[in-house]
Amino acid sequence: MQRYSLFSLLGHALRGDDRWPRAWRAPEPKKSYDAVIIGGGGHGLATAYYLAKQHGIRDVAVLEKGWLGGGNTGRNTTIVRSNYHLDANAHFYEFSLKLWERLSQELNFNVMYSARGVLNLVHTPADIDAAMRRGNAMRLNGIDAKFLSRDEIAAWIPRLDCSPNARFPVLGGLLQPRGGTVRHDAVAWGYARAADALEYAHRRNVVHRDIKPANIMYDSLSNNLKITDFGIAKLIDANRTRTGIVLGTPAFMSPEQLEGKNVNGHTDLFALGVSLYQLLTGQLPFRGASMTNLMFVIANEPHQSVTSLRSELPKWLDEVVDRALAKSPADRFESAAAMAAALRRAA
Repeated sequence: MQRYSLFSLLGHALRGDDRWPRAWRAPEPKKSYDAVIIGGGGHGLATAYYLAKQHGIRDVAVLEKGWLGGGNTGRNTTIVRSNYHLDANAHFYEFSLKLWERLSQELNFNVMYSARGVLNLVHTPADIDAAMRRGNAMRLNGIDAKFLSRDEIAAWIPRLDCSPNARFPVLGGLLQPRGGTVRHDAVAWGYARAADALEYAHRRNVVHRDIKPANIMYDSLSNNLKITDFGIAKLIDANRTRTGIVLGTPAFMSPEQLEGKNVNGHTDLFALGVSLYQLLTGQLPFRGASMTNLMFVIANEPHQSVTSLRSELPKWLDEVVDRALAKSPADRFESAAAMAAALRRAA
């Protein structure tokens, strides 16, 4: 599946926009699935995407009798905001708003999120009191809020009648600058494309086997990290696996990889944990005077915690790194998506 970027847009424009690849595949239905979702709107497609990304459930079917995004999702531009008074509501919608803020980059699809601000006007002294209470509650929850006077609103929105003769006189307003609008249909298409892309590599059971900083490249044009050098990557297949073969960079190898045992995605997660540890501390978690000594240390000895070497780093990094570097594959994150989710949640 082609990534969208400035260069891909220009290339297709020069070709007359007549050879765009499909945004997602149209696979033949299977006899069974781990999950079946009814409805190909925003909720259904988001469910399919997050089942794959957060929970590793990738054998999913989405059934839609019409077309993707053809229901309520495709009929409206919606307001997104987190300007709520009650704690439970505020935290729930703030989490949602933060998803919106990075959704276009995450899905590699323009969901047309526009943070133009959400302004609630007040028309009576009682409205002012209520808006002040809500704004204070928002700020206590770490949410942006600002009360604007009538003059500030008049300067910001010249076409709004803020005169004393207005039918509903404007006395002020509560502004959430990060609030805005989003196109629902664009969200549906973006989730459909991203859910399909996630399935592609995982469905082929590919294990890299040599994850390390030198093989993780930053693409400044797309603001994405890319994994390179699949020279020793393998397909997980019980009929093709041979034990006793050790491939990779020793300091980044998992215990099972050093022992020549069968490997899977958990092997790459261990190497990713080593890479993260080195990035955070400037040193490797496991070191040895010889190859034999290094193999023993990786298989048997614990690593120093990240925060014991860098006390200014947050404690939650210890939890993520420790789990990624667990000796047993079963004790590590269940998937790369789960590890990414843990990092995002904590950050």
